[in-house]
Amino acid sequence: MAGKLQGIYPEALLKQLAAGKVLPVYYFTGDDAYEKQQVRAQLLARLKPDESCVHKLTGPEVRSGDVAALAESLSLFGGSRLIWIDDAHRILASEKKPLAEYVNAPNPSTCLVFSSDDWKTDAGEPLMAGAQVLGGLVHFRGPTGARLADWVTRSAVSRGFKLEPGAVDRLIEEAGEDRTILDQELARLALYKRGSVGGGRGSEIPTASEADVLACLGYTEGREIRDLEKALSAAMAARTLEARREAVQLVDKLIEEGEEPVKLSNYAGYAVQHLMAAKRLMAAGLPAGGIKMKVGAWGNDEVAFHAQKIPQARLLRALRSCCETELRLKSGAPSPELEVRELVLKLTA
Repeated sequence: MAGKLQGIYPEALLKQLAAGKVLPVYYFTGDDAYEKQQVRAQLLARLKPDESCVHKLTGPEVRSGDVAALAESLSLFGGSRLIWIDDAHRILASEKKPLAEYVNAPNPSTCLVFSSDDWKTDAGEPLMAGAQVLGGLVHFRGPTGARLADWVTRSAVSRGFKLEPGAVDRLIEEAGEDRTILDQELARLALYKRGSVGGGRGSEIPTASEADVLACLGYTEGREIRDLEKALSAAMAARTLEARREAVQLVDKLIEEGEEPVKLSNYAGYAVQHLMAAKRLMAAGLPAGGIKMKVGAWGNDEVAFHAQKIPQARLLRALRSCCETELRLKSGAPSPELEVRELVLKLTA
């Protein structure tokens, strides 16, 4: 039976990139999309490829002959080429052997990245094994527990405010462990503290409390707004008139009770982001039972079940609609309540 492969972690890779060392082949394992995005940005900064020399593919569409030919070709404008392949664990077995031959003798002016959300490593996987020989096997598992809390604390300071210990714990509890989502929430908190009355005087750094976190996330004393995510998720998955009606009625009720439309819009965005994160984790092999806690969808016990029923393309369209609605609301939309109602109708259509 094939054994496990040892690799390095993002911290070591980022140090290598900062020193100017870029390998011709990498294989990234794990579901830490936030850190992978940081590495991708660093690769682009180091390689400085022409726009025509940046390519992104997914595993199922990979054809070894095409990828190898592309990797071997020189840029018409000089410089390097970056080929990034997501879902590398889904590359067809028939395509792996020819690709492995390229990995064993890669073009130094091309950086070929295989990226997989799967955490498992296998010495019998030729692309992974080839990258490991070059020193390019990197594990992206993301911090948890105290390490994640420390990252949240440091990230808040980098954005110009501090978090009380209880606020750190509550933010992680509610938003989940996905750092892409946490980073977005920290950005919201930074704006919230910057705009709050008395939020830091002179050189004093403002401090966010647990109450600030809850206020920014849009919580009220009742649970209705927290039920909105579950209602939207269920309606998006079911695509029935009854489920859609329930979601719209809940939004109408929240508006009548005085909830801010921008908070309702934010919650719709959380629902979509949690579904996208759940879908990614399921593809990586995480059991459905652990996904709710991982993505922070505490009010939605069926987030994994719902995510499974919604195509990725539809989730991307839904997230775009949420962002567009939020932008209009923050730009002074003439009828904020109507904007939110139309967003819910669009998401659940």
